[in-house]
Amino acid sequence: MPLPTLTNTNHFASLRALGTRDHIIWALLATAAVGAVLGALVAIFTNDALYEISTVPAFATAYGVILIVLGSLMVWRKLWDRHEAMAKRALVLGFSVLVMCSGAACFLLEKDWFMHVPYLLKVPLYMLLGVSLSFTVSCSLVDIASGCIDRVSDEYSRVFAWSPHQVFLILAGAVVMGAAVGFMFGVVDVEDDFSRIQGESATLVGICSVFGGITGAANVLLEHHSNRSRMDERSQLNSAT
Repeated sequence: MPLPTLTNTNHFASLRALGTRDHIIWALLATAAVGAVLGALVAIFTNDALYEISTVPAFATAYGVILIVLGSLMVWRKLWDRHEAMAKRALVLGFSVLVMCSGAACFLLEKDWFMHVPYLLKVPLYMLLGVSLSFTVSCSLVDIASGCIDRVSDEYSRVFAWSPHQVFLILAGAVVMGAAVGFMFGVVDVEDDFSRIQGESATLVGICSVFGGITGAANVLLEHHSNRSRMDERSQLNSAT
């Protein structure tokens, strides 16, 4: 998963003067590596959560209630929030409804309660639930990693930027990884045969590591392009004055 990158204009300006290409290469490699690790963790956590929801009634109840309450609170908050742009409100409301539906899916996918859920319905439900869990885990891991990096790096003040493009990138990465985990879990039928979970988990860790690395590297490129555009605009303004 991507780490939120930094918007310190003076720092990037100095790097540009010293040779930004080397810095960008190292940043791409480092962020891709971190993204790959976070992607693997997302796969492990999401896959384990799906298994617990499918086999343990207590977990299914807890996850279902939490997701339904969380989605309801998000919907209620956004319906009364008139200050955000309509597009952003619609995106958040859509995700809130998805979270609520995922909560209902927790009860449908508990195999001791619903033993005859059609196969064609079960796989999409696992994908839906996987997306919600993946997004939640991804945001949590990104926040933790961001806080750790901010604490150990005190050379200069760092401000984590969450531009619309970065938010969309994180959302897209979480959706792809969650859908992949849910699809594999449903197709392989892990909940009915625990012996399959090792092979399925190894495959998912590889897939999500690749997606996490790509998302992390893309996030660096987006931030570099944004910083460079701001510096060019500032240079043009200084030249005009």
